[in-house]
Amino acid sequence: METLEQKKKQLSDEHFKIVKFLRDNELKNEILSDNLNTHLNEKEKVDVINLLKIIYKSFGLSQKSISEKKDMHSYHRFVSRTTGDLNRVLQSFCHNKTLHAIQLYFATYHSEKIKNIGCHLVCTTPKEVKVFKKYKNGSTKETTKVCSHEITPLEEALNFDSDLEQFRSELKQDAIDNLRDKLHGEKIEDYRPLELEIGTFDEKKNTAEKSFIDHNRDWKPFHRDMLLDLQGRYILTSDTGRGKTTFLRRLQLDIIKKDNGLIPIYLHVSEISDFNLGKKKFESFLRNLSDLFKDYVKDAKSFLLKNKDKIVFLIDGLDQIPGVGSAYINAADEILKTISNRLVLTSRPFAITQLEQNRDLAFLRLKPFSPDLIEEYYGDHYDIAIDLCHRCREMLSIPMLAYMVRLLIIEGQAGGVDNRTQLYERFIDYLFDPQEYKHENLNISESKLLEIRRSYEKLSYDAINNEPPDLQQIPFDLAHYSASVEVDILLKLGLSQLYEIRRKEREKILYFSHQSFQEYLAAVHISEHEDLIAKVLNEKWNPKWKEVLRFLVGLNQVKGNEIIDRILNENDFFFRPKLLLAAKLVPETKVPLATQNIIYDRLLKVPKFPGFFPDLANALYQSNYTRFYSMIRSLIDHGEIDQAVDFLSHLHAMSYDNATEDRIIHKLQYYSYENIIHIVKNIDIQKLNRNNQKKIIFSLINCIKLGDNTTSFSAAKILNDTQIDESILHRLLPCLEHENPNVVIKIINLLGKTEFQHDELTLHLLRKLKDTNPNIVFETMVTCRKLKLFDLDISEMISSKIYDDHLSYAVIPYVLYQVYHKHGIEQVTAKILELSKLNIYHISHIILTYLKANGLEWLISHDIRCALLQEPHTAKKIDNNTPPIKLDHVTMDKKMESTIQPTFVSDQQIVKDKIFEKLERQLRFDAPDIVIETLGEIVCLETCGNTETARIALLMLNENPEIATEALYTILDLDLFNSIQPRILCEAIDTPDYKLAEELLFAIGRYKYYDKNIIEKIFSKFMDISAILYKPFGYNKSELSFYTDTNFACYHYGYSLFKSLYSNNCIFLNEIRCLLQHNQND
Repeated sequence: METLEQKKKQLSDEHFKIVKFLRDNELKNEILSDNLNTHLNEKEKVDVINLLKIIYKSFGLSQKSISEKKDMHSYHRFVSRTTGDLNRVLQSFCHNKTLHAIQLYFATYHSEKIKNIGCHLVCTTPKEVKVFKKYKNGSTKETTKVCSHEITPLEEALNFDSDLEQFRSELKQDAIDNLRDKLHGEKIEDYRPLELEIGTFDEKKNTAEKSFIDHNRDWKPFHRDMLLDLQGRYILTSDTGRGKTTFLRRLQLDIIKKDNGLIPIYLHVSEISDFNLGKKKFESFLRNLSDLFKDYVKDAKSFLLKNKDKIVFLIDGLDQIPGVGSAYINAADEILKTISNRLVLTSRPFAITQLEQNRDLAFLRLKPFSPDLIEEYYGDHYDIAIDLCHRCREMLSIPMLAYMVRLLIIEGQAGGVDNRTQLYERFIDYLFDPQEYKHENLNISESKLLEIRRSYEKLSYDAINNEPPDLQQIPFDLAHYSASVEVDILLKLGLSQLYEIRRKEREKILYFSHQSFQEYLAAVHISEHEDLIAKVLNEKWNPKWKEVLRFLVGLNQVKGNEIIDRILNENDFFFRPKLLLAAKLVPETKVPLATQNIIYDRLLKVPKFPGFFPDLANALYQSNYTRFYSMIRSLIDHGEIDQAVDFLSHLHAMSYDNATEDRIIHKLQYYSYENIIHIVKNIDIQKLNRNNQKKIIFSLINCIKLGDNTTSFSAAKILNDTQIDESILHRLLPCLEHENPNVVIKIINLLGKTEFQHDELTLHLLRKLKDTNPNIVFETMVTCRKLKLFDLDISEMISSKIYDDHLSYAVIPYVLYQVYHKHGIEQVTAKILELSKLNIYHISHIILTYLKANGLEWLISHDIRCALLQEPHTAKKIDNNTPPIKLDHVTMDKKMESTIQPTFVSDQQIVKDKIFEKLERQLRFDAPDIVIETLGEIVCLETCGNTETARIALLMLNENPEIATEALYTILDLDLFNSIQPRILCEAIDTPDYKLAEELLFAIGRYKYYDKNIIEKIFSKFMDISAILYKPFGYNKSELSFYTDTNFACYHYGYSLFKSLYSNNCIFLNEIRCLLQHNQND
């Protein structure tokens, strides 16, 4: 057994104190001992509040249980034993502040009187306690005493709620059960969630440069831990098999484990589809929702209403609801109208295209497995997996496919698999092989298994063919009608399970374990019927057949090539959607080299428009990746590295070709720092192999150290958006001394995103706390909090002058978190009084609220309270009328995080409004450069603007072309179209800035103006272009005939908006296809 001296070297002082206490005291409460030991083994650092919760729950003692106990004599022994243990625990390792308060709530003391052996206090109301006295003769006496001051029960002080704990426990078990099903028996702790990206708007970029698949946003790394204390609303969008459901379930489990009081509720969209959401208030929605959770707690309705601010909604499967086009957006709108905060909604990309311009929503997406994660996942089977999937690398990077590849390799069934369809085929064969895979010890004959398989195939097709389609969730009645075997037998094969939707009527459905299984089985059924193949090809633009068509091509090499040839020979449109589709189908089967070259050569002739280029790059890669990488290497060798990187930056492959990577890295060493930045910002660093990642990062660090200020900042910005291995973070520390404060801030922010702990880092941050630049001090404070460096010596910083209001909002809560003793509090508050530029009322309100909420108002004198608030009656008002807020350390964390941003949104808005007024005055200047710069600054304020701003911007449309152009961009960026008459927009389309005309055209469609004069104006503007932009979705079929003789389009936007159209309004496709073919002019 380790000695205490050995143990002390490994642990913090506080942790060591607890370990010593457990060894020195033989606690009578065994549950307490076990729980404490478990907690200590799992945690390197001890959170006292969470520890006290464990202690309290271990006793199973509450004021309710005590008050309901009839026989206090028999109960007294338990009270005596547990309170004695509790008191010793509290006295041994609680902070003085905590101990002072807790001992008033639930404590025990021993009287020196002869008759009385012990006395135990239990708070029953805020104003009285029950006193249990035990005498030598064994008798006990219960009395009630009125308290001289208000006391808070311990369970309330610790924010302990038995219903909350029970509800979260039920959710936790639900998450664990579902995760086990999703992970196919693998350990939950071994599951590593995929990395995330967040899509943001870059005001400086034209949306034409962004691709359809990117939802017209710029994507940056996003740390998953940001969702554990979820604020705001997120759309998680990723394609089939990426693991959206598994991600949500793991997120649900991790939120519960964090024990932050939040209630993460997982729901499938189908469970709430009949709630009539959009027309109901949030409280009404919760009342309906309570029926789904009535077995979780005694009164689910009251519980949900009471805890409505703590609920996190994890809603899955928007793309799986019945319907097409507007059905998706209508369902999303209803959910968003009802749930205004703490929401993650998942969907495939096609179902949420109309939400992409909603700036109140954050778009997230799951990244594929990185090369390092793939190697870790496959372990000893990595080389086999690489060889197996050399023609279709996506099989290694998508979780569902990766699982199947690994299982087949382990079982020795992977030979000859070289495309995605063959992988599914081999996996399904494995499940239906009685010699290989056992089904609950059932003895099913081969003929019966074949019958079951055929039933699955027909059922899958029938469900998708429905209008609207039934995706993944098949109504029980359809399953019973379509299948030729009993539904119970279908459930034995592991492809699906019977699931009861938690609606009021408890509808039963057959639920496929993954939607891609249904799509594969449907493709098998279709492949055996020529009429069904023709049907799918005629409806190929309908999203429900997208994955089915890919499987269909891969099932049979001869038929697959016939399908590709048929698509290639059809009349195509100017942006070549059929050519692109044929290219995407090439990896699904063995296509003759001649056909690959035909597709590749045709693609090279397609103009490289900004909105079209990302899909063009991927089509080139998919049609013939050997020629693609040969072209890239040729570009690099001929010095056209910018163009090569541009192709690679849009590539949706999981990684780059190693030889191509090496050439790029080798060439970079001969480039100037400015050119390195220009090239590297378009490379997805995470796709590079580990060695090349480090080389790129070292190059960026050199750019920071040796480049000019602009180059240094650009390099720091790229690094800030990159996940960097902690082994090389120490190389960044010297950059903290850079002369450009903006560079320093970016580096500090980057360090805060890691778990990096280093003595040298601590010293650097201490120096930055003394910096004269308030923004650097502000970012340092935030980083210190993220890294939990609360033991920093901040006394010098406190004693220094703080001139920045926002910085003060960051510093004050940090100080309060650190300082518990009276002298420290008074020293801090005295210092606050010296801050002449500070909003005294708000800062002092933070202090007094915190002290009052934690029972520490006695630490600060009445004189200082009055001085802080400037007037005695104000201090008295806050002391008497401010409702007490119960804050544990977790809550205080949240409180401080919100203050750091800064605290008061209203103050922020006041500042923004004042700046806005100043900028609007500048718009009246005569100098064009001032006006243009001012318009840009207004956009950077990220405010929604107002009617006056719109009016001023409109007046500028008659100014010189440069000002008019900037004014139009301002209108676009601030979403001010609702304040503008369509006629003015119609005139603005004549702007000489062609890209701006495209933006306006796109905006007209987005805001759904149905004025035919505008449409005619668009026709005349783009008469030379032979395609169609049909973004305004408001016209009915009969009105389409109005446009049949008109050449109408936007050359750049036609491609991405047509994709948006067929994804959201399939009902118009046949008419539009005829129109396009009628007006075709190559």
